[in-house]
Amino acid sequence: MRVIKEIPYANFKITIFQWNGKYLIKIESGQLEQTFKMNELDVTSEEDVLMLLDEPFIEEVMNRFHEMSKSLGAAFGTTPLNDFLGLTLRPINFDTPLC
Repeated sequence: MRVIKEIPYANFKITIFQWNGKYLIKIESGQLEQTFKMNELDVTSEEDVLMLLDEPFIEEVMNRFHEMSKSLGAAFGTTPLNDFLGLTLRPINFDTPLC
């Protein structure tokens, strides 16, 4: 597995991998992570993969992390959102470039 790029972000870490004919976008926040896989043939370059990380995509990722944290918290019988994210959530500033 080859790391293409690591992108530190305000609320999480984004890593782009190339592996076994696929690109992987791995997004980590505390103890939670999301991974998106796409066939190399579905994009024309590594830059195309980075272009997917636009404002709507990042906003959906953030919302999904909130839902994941609530689900995990409910399973453990706890409620604080930040227990599993390991961070204090704040609004994303989309004026700051991703890369």
